[in-house]
Amino acid sequence: MRTLLIGGTSSLGIALKQVFSKFGETITAGRNNCDIPLNLNDSVENMNIPDGLDMIIHTAASFGGATDTDILDAEKINALGT
Repeated sequence: MRTLLIGGTSSLGIALKQVFSKFGETITAGRNNCDIPLNLNDSVENMNIPDGLDMIIHTAASFGGATDTDILDAEKINALGT
């Protein structure tokens, strides 16, 4: 089984990687320290998602901020990114 784990450095992502790695290849994607660089604020055309995946797990999250722009960025990641 080949799994893409988006949000690979989140607490949940780290825990899930340990579990799913037992069943096959687990590829992490995220902004920092992942196999594939991925920013959910980018347009879909700029995302480099590998072919041949059996499963995609989304654990990335953003917790807003103080400005309207920060809140919109959080919505893009938490709702539209999914």
